[in-house]
Amino acid sequence: MFYRDDQETIIRDTDQHGDAILTYVSHEDKLETYRYINSRLVNTIASQDLLIKYKNEQVHMVAEAMNRAPMYCNFLTSRGYNNILFVGHFDMAQYHWYLERDLLNPNTRMYDSFPPERSGDTYYPDINIILQFIPIFMRHWNYTPKVTIVRPPEPKYKGVIHHLYNLFRVSDNIVNSNKQYKHRVNHEFYLNDWDGVRFDAVVFAGVPMQNETQSFQLEEVKSRFEPYVTSNCEYVDIWNNQGLDNNMRFFRARRHVMDTAKDLGNVFSARSTWDKSNRNRGYAEELNFLKRQIKVFSTDPIRD
Repeated sequence: MFYRDDQETIIRDTDQHGDAILTYVSHEDKLETYRYINSRLVNTIASQDLLIKYKNEQVHMVAEAMNRAPMYCNFLTSRGYNNILFVGHFDMAQYHWYLERDLLNPNTRMYDSFPPERSGDTYYPDINIILQFIPIFMRHWNYTPKVTIVRPPEPKYKGVIHHLYNLFRVSDNIVNSNKQYKHRVNHEFYLNDWDGVRFDAVVFAGVPMQNETQSFQLEEVKSRFEPYVTSNCEYVDIWNNQGLDNNMRFFRARRHVMDTAKDLGNVFSARSTWDKSNRNRGYAEELNFLKRQIKVFSTDPIRD
């Protein structure tokens, strides 16, 4: 699945029955978005003299963000959320925004198989970087759910991504935290300037564990965010490094796992209306790719 600049169908909202409301992003708007992100990324890298490897002969991370970030936006909108707290994770030390095959680089963060259309490639986009672009597309393409970004105080966890948030005015909806959030943190975590409006979803986008050898449970996560969320809040974990610590994340939360088959179906249905290539080769692999990446947990148990 590759970036195409065709007119794109997106799930902008849901109706009273929970069904997807579709709309379109025109070819012209997509080109404008691409140019806008790319120019500001290039200018920021140059003006701040940053080391960021975001493109090569196989991967261009702006095109990859354009290709995949809207699918995550469509998923979140399909869930029917109104007020999302977005907990991202960006580290300036990870300056390679594309990943190598593990056979070529044993230190790679690429833990999943390459999809069929990229089977001959050496490089693949870092999905956890792409996830940080979700608020930009939610704002720029006028998705209905409100997205509030958690902004950490540490400069290394803000960098170019939060600078792009400022340029795209995503920072209009920002809440500051006392620390960069990681799962299984052993320090106090809180929001400094929350406005009191509770969130019905907390989205963890590429958020690692503090210690990869220690598991964490849903109850620990809830205890950090309970003061800021509704009683039926859902916790969405989007994580691309399943091969690293999949059995450690949200340990023993089986009774809280939500069924997302309808939402994933909506995502690929919307994609297939404008991207004919998605209807055939690679569909099953891409669907399983998202199934492995996205987990949704309910506040209360939904099964015995």
